[in-house]
Amino acid sequence: MQKRGQIVFFVIIGLLLIIALLFALYSKKPEEKAPVVFPEKEQLRTLLSNCLEKGLGEALDIAGLQGGYIYPSAFPAPLNIAIAILPYWYYDGQIVSPTRVTVESQLAAYIEERAKRCTKGIQWGLGEPRATVTLLDTNAHTVLIYPMTLKKSGAMMTFEDPILTKHPSSLKNLLESARLLVQKTAQKPDVLDLTVINQIGARFPVTIYPYETEHVGEHVVPEKADKNIVVVELRDKGGGKPSSLTFAMRY
Repeated sequence: MQKRGQIVFFVIIGLLLIIALLFALYSKKPEEKAPVVFPEKEQLRTLLSNCLEKGLGEALDIAGLQGGYIYPSAFPAPLNIAIAILPYWYYDGQIVSPTRVTVESQLAAYIEERAKRCTKGIQWGLGEPRATVTLLDTNAHTVLIYPMTLKKSGAMMTFEDPILTKHPSSLKNLLESARLLVQKTAQKPDVLDLTVINQIGARFPVTIYPYETEHVGEHVVPEKADKNIVVVELRDKGGGKPSSLTFAMRY
């Protein structure tokens, strides 16, 4: 009887040890690994943010000088002037002005090219930049997504965080005012609609002058002017970018 009691005692002790061991195994928390930090991500974001801000200002200035275009269309062949390539908005009875969507897409293409130039020589895994530009009444908004794949300590991660910036701009309103002027011109090509010019000029002063006019002092040499082509400039008095919108019309 005593021997049987000893056996039961040892069985109970054994069971308690097994239960304690199982409890210890299952209650033990897995060892947490420290998260891998990629400082290169913030370095690249800072680089691209500065690049984007400068690039948007450049793109708006170029678009203003070149009638809304960064890359003028091949037809009608634009005018080559000293500081820009000047596209036609009205050509032999046809309106050939760019749409706002066209202008926005060309601004975005410039931003993408600018981002590539800013990251030239960087050895990190970079994808293709994707930019969108939206022209609003007082601002131009840009979103840039530039995929980057970083590797460190056996870990790899791809980031596609959007980078945003905006710039004061009246380009949307300049384009709309210029389009109104061209539409009125198409209705009566032989007569300048002074009412429309004055209406637009209340916000954006309008200057219209012959193409290739030569100046001697303050005097114009009329025989050097092409009477079929005029250059139109709308100026922004608000100090945004672009400061003006310039394009050509051929009657």
